[in-house]
Amino acid sequence: AAYLLYPSLHAIQMFDFHEVAFFVPLLLGAIYFMETEKWLWAGLLGALAATVKEDVILAVLFVGIFLLFKTARPENKNTDNKDRNKKIAVAVIICSALIYFVLVVKVFMPAAGGGVLRIDRYSHLGETAVAMVQNAMVHPLLLVKTVFTLPKMFYAFWLFFPLLFLPLFSWRPLILLIPGLAENLLTNYFPQYSSLYHYDAIIIPGMLVATIYGVKTVIERWPSKERPLRFLFIATILAGFLLHSPIRPTTFPIDYFQTTPQETAYRNLVKLVPENASVAAHTNLVPHLANREKVYFAGFETKRADIVLLDAENLFGFGGEDAFANYVEGYRTSGEYNLYSFDERYFVLLNEKFRLSGLPAKPQQENP
Repeated sequence: AAYLLYPSLHAIQMFDFHEVAFFVPLLLGAIYFMETEKWLWAGLLGALAATVKEDVILAVLFVGIFLLFKTARPENKNTDNKDRNKKIAVAVIICSALIYFVLVVKVFMPAAGGGVLRIDRYSHLGETAVAMVQNAMVHPLLLVKTVFTLPKMFYAFWLFFPLLFLPLFSWRPLILLIPGLAENLLTNYFPQYSSLYHYDAIIIPGMLVATIYGVKTVIERWPSKERPLRFLFIATILAGFLLHSPIRPTTFPIDYFQTTPQETAYRNLVKLVPENASVAAHTNLVPHLANREKVYFAGFETKRADIVLLDAENLFGFGGEDAFANYVEGYRTSGEYNLYSFDERYFVLLNEKFRLSGLPAKPQQENP
């Protein structure tokens, strides 16, 4: 119930489609099979989890570190074959995740024309990853000032409150939370610590596993508290859902299930784009245009696209109307593009070498 009603799980689904949503069940499955020592299944699901996105590879690595601390407990110090198998599995997880992370970041992504682009969200800590580490060591107060802000404390509260703060009762599983919490608390980019988007996906598996260990710890230490613990846990699960979930009854997004004029216009815009054209578009159009070699988030093109699809009332990524107008003007002043408009809101910038059916007979002469 805590998993299914957890607000952060709902938030993953609410804006765009993000591949990191698959990470949650994959890593939870991998950890389950590690706990039951079914290493083949654990390895398969762990490997699949690591392929989802470059940053979650570190979360898989920290699963190995968690198992390392778990197997290092005094009661686990024996020399039988079972124990040796655990240690081998831990070494394989840590080493393979580390090697794979380096290959993805340094070889595979650059070879495909990409890279770890969002390091700019941590620029207040330093210009490069090395500089960030150096600054953190030399100026530890910089980390304190970055993390301990009121919005981030509210963010942390809503992560732990629906789970009755039970993850905090067992320290070893907290290792699982280190990559995700570091990623979201060390940035000053608000959406990452707003609990409104997909950024909590990297944290959710660790939170649920840590909760299970927290329940175990509380019941072992205070067995007489099991009944009140049960009722308190149910209460915080429900309170977290009713007060903070994006799909709580009072704010349920009914419009997601309704066809809107904007959705119809977007579908028609997507249909205009031929397969051989490069295209730039708003972020929520890009997934519908991804079956081509070159597709860009509008405003972040490495070079001008053949076709640009725009909604004048969607300024996400532009920062404001002036930036949007300057972006359109950059295409127009090149002398290579015509501007077509629909309903005085939707616009198509088309390279003159392309001819498309479904466009107005004459291009618009003035900027939107």
